[in-house]
Amino acid sequence: MKKEISFGDQYLSKYFVQDKIGIDPKENLRFIVVIPCFNEPGIIRTLQSLWSCEKTDSAVEVIVVVNSPENTDPEILANNKISIKEINKWAKQHETRWFDCFVLDEYGLPLHEAGPGLARKIGMDQAVLRFSHLNRPDGIIVSLDADTLCSDNYFREIDKCFELYPDTRGCSVYFEHPLEGEEFPEIVYKAIAEYELHMRYYISAVRHTGFPHAYHTIGSCFCVTAETYVDQGGMNKRKAGEDFYFLQKIIPLGNYREINSACVYPSPRPSDRVPFGTGAVIRKYADGKISGIETFHPESFSPLRELFRDPDKWFGMSSSEISSQYNKLPSIIKEFSGSEFKIKVKEINDNSSSPATFTRRFYQWFNMFRILKYLNFAHKKHFARVPVRFAAIEFLENTGHGSFEKMSTFELLEYFREVQKAGE
Repeated sequence: MKKEISFGDQYLSKYFVQDKIGIDPKENLRFIVVIPCFNEPGIIRTLQSLWSCEKTDSAVEVIVVVNSPENTDPEILANNKISIKEINKWAKQHETRWFDCFVLDEYGLPLHEAGPGLARKIGMDQAVLRFSHLNRPDGIIVSLDADTLCSDNYFREIDKCFELYPDTRGCSVYFEHPLEGEEFPEIVYKAIAEYELHMRYYISAVRHTGFPHAYHTIGSCFCVTAETYVDQGGMNKRKAGEDFYFLQKIIPLGNYREINSACVYPSPRPSDRVPFGTGAVIRKYADGKISGIETFHPESFSPLRELFRDPDKWFGMSSSEISSQYNKLPSIIKEFSGSEFKIKVKEINDNSSSPATFTRRFYQWFNMFRILKYLNFAHKKHFARVPVRFAAIEFLENTGHGSFEKMSTFELLEYFREVQKAGE
């Protein structure tokens, strides 16, 4: 390895990252795709999708982290071994000047840590090591899942985004779940249509409040520069929601973008591997434990819209002025935030030299995680959750999109897809 100082040295030393691949990266390496893999018989299909993408001028590596916790069922361990053998065979057959694939056998991981978060971290830390070897802080770490496909222009569009906007720290890539097919029962496709509609409605509703950092945070649909990854302390080890928590550190930094010209196709399959998220919800739906997807009431977003109107007006206020302005906020916001709001606004003021700095710090505090906490609070105290179709129709009609009463869930989803694909 190189002896000169590289951007990743401090991070790699702090987390004791050791080389698990043993082959130097190509000099023109630009993308490293990290894929967690646990009991995934369809992994080759995902690799083939990546290999079939249009080539760029840069090299691509794929790191598949085949992982399993302590006390894993022997049958799953055997399936993982089969996957490792198949991946290695496939990798040898498809190695080219622009494409390499490596597999890491991460078995027996600590039970209290094992899961998607740790698997992503292992792979992404290896990506940092390889980009650090080249001292390439602008190398792009791409996050994907083992049951996911991508459009042919996947790498080209990611590359184009970072070329057009060199200050980009990370991106969310547009996605669409399959809504029909023979791989799953019809109820699964019905469930995923409702759940994706919830996801898109939720992001659109948050954006309508004026909040500037509302992006989809899906583990199979984002990428980040190696330098940004290192600067923010790397991936967490959460068993679920690791993607959301990781991106909530990245997005508020600014220069985060959407790539809507390529597409990722995540699987709609039911899952009992994690306690929450897409797979867990689809499992409940398919098993009849829920009869439909419910979401946040459209009216619950209105107080946020008032809160986020001209946040820089708080800049430079004295404590008494903050209290006076605080009293004018919607009662539900005051009920949710309590005295913490005034304390935090004063603290942000004390550490801000301009309205722009104040606004940036304010949204770093009142972020997507806090918005979600507010919405959960509001629906316990004041609002009832509603069927997602009702919420989507009311939101669209209230925001001037027209009349949608006769649209099916699938038609509503297609409309939201087109709106978000166009960048709203």
